[in-house]
Amino acid sequence: MKPKNTLILDDEFIQYCKLNNINDVVKFAKQVFEKGFTIVKYGELPKSIHLNKELTTKPVLTSEPVLTSEPKSVEPIIIKKEVKDLYDE
Repeated sequence: MKPKNTLILDDEFIQYCKLNNINDVVKFAKQVFEKGFTIVKYGELPKSIHLNKELTTKPVLTSEPVLTSEPKSVEPIIIKKEVKDLYDE
């Protein structure tokens, strides 16, 4: 027979739930525990990897054309500069 797991919440956690109008304290406590346990088990993601679900699921529409081939090579432009002697008057 599997032992029954119990959840003991301290006063600070219960006060937090009351201040934030969280009615189902046990459900919230389980969610917090699972999230914390997952972080302990697998580690945290670096800040640069955190993704915004809204940005990753919606297509991005732009008015700029999208290049599908390699850009054409640009030929260099030669600029001739006149050298004027400042002391030659």
